[in-house]
Amino acid sequence: MRHIALLWLSFLSVVLVGCPPSVGASGAALLTIEPAVPTSSDDLVATLWDEAGLPIEIGSAQISWSVNGVDAGASSGLLLAAATTRGDSWTVSITTASGALTSPSVTIGNSVPAITEVQLSPVDPGSDEAIEVLAAGWTDNDGDPELLIVEWKIGGEPIPGVDGMTLQPGAYQRGDSIGVVVTPDDGFDLGAPVTSADVLVGNGAPFEPTVVISPAEPNIGQEELVCVVDVSGPTDPDGDGCTYDVRWILNGSPFPDPTQPGSPEPSTTTLAGDTIPADETDANQNWTCRVTANDGKLDSPIGEASVYLTAGPVPDFALIDENMTSPTTGLAVSPRDFLQKVSGWYFGHAT
Repeated sequence: MRHIALLWLSFLSVVLVGCPPSVGASGAALLTIEPAVPTSSDDLVATLWDEAGLPIEIGSAQISWSVNGVDAGASSGLLLAAATTRGDSWTVSITTASGALTSPSVTIGNSVPAITEVQLSPVDPGSDEAIEVLAAGWTDNDGDPELLIVEWKIGGEPIPGVDGMTLQPGAYQRGDSIGVVVTPDDGFDLGAPVTSADVLVGNGAPFEPTVVISPAEPNIGQEELVCVVDVSGPTDPDGDGCTYDVRWILNGSPFPDPTQPGSPEPSTTTLAGDTIPADETDANQNWTCRVTANDGKLDSPIGEASVYLTAGPVPDFALIDENMTSPTTGLAVSPRDFLQKVSGWYFGHAT
């Protein structure tokens, strides 16, 4: 038996001095780093394999890790992921009294990004409200900037051509079920997609009315003012019919004056109270018409228009022409200025 033991030790010494593969009493065929294709999220493990391809204990062998050919100063069989960086090349070596083995190198790959949660806000949107994606829990071991790929869906079907973080009104209607799938992207790899809970779109308020006052430059005391609502385009996001509430403001105060019952009131041309009679207009008045639309449930934002009634042309005046060489000398000459600017002529004598 003693001769057999000596023969085994001699064989082991020859194997270790030459090109590996074996270290240890049980005979190891290979030293590797696991996993074989690591990312910056993976811990690295030095692993010995016997000739049958089974892992064996490294035991008390001295362990040394190298990164990009430089000793990393690590001496444990486990190298934590925090010590690695994408793109680095790592090897591990073990040394015993009988020899040394070095593993093939592994290159650290990209760590796949991840997010933990996706929600839509608001959770009960109206058809007139924008819907926004809220994504939380971004992680990326490489420190890459956050990128998100967004796929919006109505009733489970993708919405073509829409990929931003906000879905604007007009892309959906009352009763639609809206969801979103968000995929994290670090510029190298895509992470696992996360799907939000759906939100159900409710009734939307009418659009803000487009309002004008006609005529834009009325003749004071001769032409009435009419508040006109433009209904040539969409008036409600759900296609509902709308009623309109018209209110007039004169010089900053409500017209008619609510504190004076029986005072003058607007009349009706198309909408109730949309017309100011001509005899209520006067110079230096500022009239504002404010209109609110209602779809039977909700009011729209207020639409308004204003018109200022100016004093009109400056009254005519005359000066005596004192120029002795003028064909109108001695006559009253009347300059006219219809731009509401006072102008005059000066007649003098120079020698």
